[in-house]
Amino acid sequence: MLKRKLYLIHMQRRNS
Repeated sequence: MLKRKLYLIHMQRRNS
């Protein structure tokens, strides 16, 4: 799902 992917990316970007 696109939303799920975006969510994961968002979390990773915040972690960076």
